[in-house]
Amino acid sequence: MTDPSPSSQFHLKAAESAIDDLKESFFKFVATASVASILYIIVKSVEGLSEAVAGLSLKAHFKSVEPNVSVSPNKPLLLHNGIVNPLFQVEDEQPHVVIIVIATKIENLPEK
Repeated sequence: MTDPSPSSQFHLKAAESAIDDLKESFFKFVATASVASILYIIVKSVEGLSEAVAGLSLKAHFKSVEPNVSVSPNKPLLLHNGIVNPLFQVEDEQPHVVIIVIATKIENLPEK
């Protein structure tokens, strides 16, 4: 009987390394596939919700309204009617946004 050749140890280590690489690739694939699957389910749910809203609006006899959005070149477009105001950006800092919520009437809040 002879001793195993030294190259067999080299091939064994290479095979173990390849298995580890495949495991890592597989887990990355599974994570990506999971996110894609969840995104697919969300999109299908939103499509169903959109169809349900359209069906209910027909049954409720809602009026169709053509969008009348126009942008004047002389007047700058204000997003959110000026409610969202960006703060000044400090050097080496991420930009911040302040949102002011003004509630005029609160109804049907569940009691705790």
